[in-house]
Amino acid sequence: HTCCPTCCCGASAAASLRLVPWAVPCPPPHQAMGVVEPLVSLLRLAEGTAPCMGKIYYRMSKCLEHVRSGEHNLDASVLEDIADIITNLWEYLHSPMHGAAYCLDPEFWDDTGKNAECMGNLITMIERLLPTPAERKAAREQFVMYQNREELFSVHGAAVEDAPSMPAHQWWGMYGSGSKELQQVAIAVLSQVSAAVACERNWSTYDYIHSKKRNKLAPARARDLVYVFSNQRLLRKLNSGTHQEEFVRWDSESEQEEDAADDDEEEEEVEVVEAA
Repeated sequence: HTCCPTCCCGASAAASLRLVPWAVPCPPPHQAMGVVEPLVSLLRLAEGTAPCMGKIYYRMSKCLEHVRSGEHNLDASVLEDIADIITNLWEYLHSPMHGAAYCLDPEFWDDTGKNAECMGNLITMIERLLPTPAERKAAREQFVMYQNREELFSVHGAAVEDAPSMPAHQWWGMYGSGSKELQQVAIAVLSQVSAAVACERNWSTYDYIHSKKRNKLAPARARDLVYVFSNQRLLRKLNSGTHQEEFVRWDSESEQEEDAADDDEEEEEVEVVEAA
């Protein structure tokens, strides 16, 4: 927490500010909100459970444009410092998957091929995901068809109509069947989520299983228990007939109640798996 020297952290916050070379003085709240609003929106998108890999590159570019637009009542030097922070973080976090996903996301169909960096990222992902030279060449040729909206990519205009609204990986599943190799790459890239929620959930499950009561489990045994336990819980939710992937507030009481209701069943499941 390094928002400003006068925050609730007091002297520790001031000391942290001195240790962080890219920290800048905090602007007034109403001005700060105008600057960071697109970033907060992007974070909420990235921390969701829905695949959004194709949106990250575009939204990050728009965040930088927003900061540098000069529409805020802030000193140019402050805005440039903020832009530098965003740029440095993006350079640290950026991977070829972001650029490739931007090229393959049908929402940005009109911009396909105009960004040299993203095109290089796409070629990199094709080489990583397709094992043979023949498949890679086919995927590159199919991308040209995608750019020109040929064959199934222009069937009755439905592909163009669904491009802005349909989830990107589902769009490729429906309209990419005539481009088998490129479809494989597109679905692999666009179906990725950007959040670390799955990792955190996995470690939470591991912590639950490797508890004080079961602290002598060997690593291989603990890993197997986590695998079985997680899949059992997932199957139970999917078979319940009421499970839906939807937006849930961070402070959702219903989610907390659901987790609390599962605790009794979880303890029994772990004991049954161990016995097996």
